[in-house]
Amino acid sequence: MNASIKLGNEHILKDFPGFNYRHPNHPILTDFWMENNIVGNQQRSFVIWSILQELENRGHNVGVSIACGQVIEPFCIGIDKYCGDKHPIYGGKYAPHLTYDCHKLPFNDNMFGFVVANHAIEHMDNPVDAFKEWIRIIEPEGVLILVIPDARFEPATKWDPDHKHFFTPQSFQEKILNKFDTMQTEVFDNLKNHFSFNYLGRKTKIAGEVKLT
Repeated sequence: MNASIKLGNEHILKDFPGFNYRHPNHPILTDFWMENNIVGNQQRSFVIWSILQELENRGHNVGVSIACGQVIEPFCIGIDKYCGDKHPIYGGKYAPHLTYDCHKLPFNDNMFGFVVANHAIEHMDNPVDAFKEWIRIIEPEGVLILVIPDARFEPATKWDPDHKHFFTPQSFQEKILNKFDTMQTEVFDNLKNHFSFNYLGRKTKIAGEVKLT
């Protein structure tokens, strides 16, 4: 691993003296279950909270942020297929650490303690192949942390022209999760924000294969 990589966006913390992910100034950043936690904060705080749990409980110190876009999650190597000053659909500057198609990642098997994909799998050409690739690089007992737009709540999931797939919790279970015996679900669909649903799965020690049924 390149030691010069600055994980996540943590290099900007120099502009915020005293900030600490573990002790934020406002609890709304990490209490994703709070009723007054608006959608964007709730989604991101679920991701940050899940990462911190892995850091504290299992000693992991680096993960991967899939399709990171303009914001790379803390303690993560950001990967996106686009890098540049103006995204053709969303605008804004994208500066991932590594530029790769997220269906095929440049890492060995069982390499990371956690992988994050926040509003990413719906952009994948083949979400089953992408899911398989993401769990490939997670070590046994590591976690995959997802936030996914919820197709039950229209038109929130249809405005984005780059969404190739639309999932509800039920269809995600049927089309993705049921195809893998590698992952044990620990958190699923508890955001209740009428916009997105969440998933945290832990990789079992014995790796499974995609079920073709």
